[in-house]
Amino acid sequence: MPLSKDPRQSALSHSRRTWLRLAPGATAAALSAIAWPGIGHGAPAAVTLQTTDPQAAVTLVRGQRLIVRLASNRSTGFRWQVNGPLPAGLRQASEPLYESDPARPAMPGAGGQETWVFEATNTGTAELNLAYRRPWETGEAAARTLKVLVRVKPH
Repeated sequence: MPLSKDPRQSALSHSRRTWLRLAPGATAAALSAIAWPGIGHGAPAAVTLQTTDPQAAVTLVRGQRLIVRLASNRSTGFRWQVNGPLPAGLRQASEPLYESDPARPAMPGAGGQETWVFEATNTGTAELNLAYRRPWETGEAAARTLKVLVRVKPH
């Protein structure tokens, strides 16, 4: 998919169901447009979670964003999905972004990374479940899962 000269414009202009493939190095610019729009206006800094562990825990304040970065290989058909309904107290702030491995951007079959952005909307505790699977293989167990215990405190 061709990108505009401004990766933030490209990232924000696609439909809700479109997965984005950004040029290497464009993720930071795209995330700055969608993940931190209130920086400089008293908004809390985003919390970034990049893990290979199947379980994690984070604490946020209401309004704070959680950025989850996960290894992915779109050429295999696998992609990360929210497993079940999104828990109360969290909202998906943007569509997931996919970026090829910058060390091997032109190699067929090379993996990359998916970046998900969520925002804490209500205080309390919730469990965010993500599953790495092929969307058409319904009923099959996920190849990988991630469970994130999210605690949201008031400001």
